[in-house]
Amino acid sequence: MTPEVAPPGTNRKQWARCRNKVNKGQVRCHQCAMALVQHADVDVRRMLVQEQGLAEDVLEVLLVDPDFLVSEYANTAMGSDFSATQEG
Repeated sequence: MTPEVAPPGTNRKQWARCRNKVNKGQVRCHQCAMALVQHADVDVRRMLVQEQGLAEDVLEVLLVDPDFLVSEYANTAMGSDFSATQEG
């Protein structure tokens, strides 16, 4: 059974502070996002995929996540991000 995971940044025992640069429009640095993509706890990946402004390569990895909800959220995010960039 997976222990309960606190949301990113709320529990110092589970999360370390990052000092990397965060690109405009994103919530976290690329290195942290890629680390969270590989997290063993599906709840962490579900929290990640629901964030706004994820980089395309992060979403591409989440598209093939073994968890159905994660991959569906990523698919939806890819579609909405793609259509928003095409309109602008």
